[in-house]
Amino acid sequence: MLDELQVLTRRFERERRARKAAEEIAETKSRELYLKSQEVQQALAAEQQARAEIQALLGEVERLSVTDPLTGLYNRRYLDAQGGTWVTLAARHGHPLSVQMIDLDHFKRVNDTHGHAAGDEVLRTAATLLKAGTRQTDLCARFGGEELCVVLPNTDPIGAVTLARRFIAALAATPFQISDGDRFNVTASVGVAGLSPDGDSLETLLKRADAALYRAKEGGRNRVVCDGSPVFAGDGGVGR
Repeated sequence: MLDELQVLTRRFERERRARKAAEEIAETKSRELYLKSQEVQQALAAEQQARAEIQALLGEVERLSVTDPLTGLYNRRYLDAQGGTWVTLAARHGHPLSVQMIDLDHFKRVNDTHGHAAGDEVLRTAATLLKAGTRQTDLCARFGGEELCVVLPNTDPIGAVTLARRFIAALAATPFQISDGDRFNVTASVGVAGLSPDGDSLETLLKRADAALYRAKEGGRNRVVCDGSPVFAGDGGVGR
């Protein structure tokens, strides 16, 4: 009887030690799995963050590829692509669309007299005023040098002329000051062309607006001239 009890006791002890060892192994494995799961979650979070950063970087690269670095306006590349699409759609559906070609008057004189830093500030300010006076749905671009361009969907020439007059008035009323305290003002000339009933391409619209801009400059500058208008108005006025 005593021998059987000893056998049972030893068996119970072995089973107890085995259960304890199994529990320790299970606890260790559980801890390892938890740590692994934490590592996986951290890795997934890091991957998601990296993807978001890459997406943001790609978006920034895309933005920079279509943006003029000095003025923050769209560049000529975007103007040609997006503006051309808008003109095609407007012509197809019979919607009004107008284009403004803007030239800062005597800009070379600003650079020669006050320096290129002052010229850059004039361009940046002109771009800010232009954006402030247009809608988010309008396309404001730097055409090249001191020339700016605006594509105005769902806008007839009369509306485009009104916006242009507001812009040149705002620019003319904005004083510029350089480091030595010298103050000066800048004006602009604008040519406007509207989509014809027979349709246009962006190229033909820009040519018509540019011809109107040339007439504005020939007529004394600081004015708006609409394509096809036979008369020049006074300073800050509009040819109609």
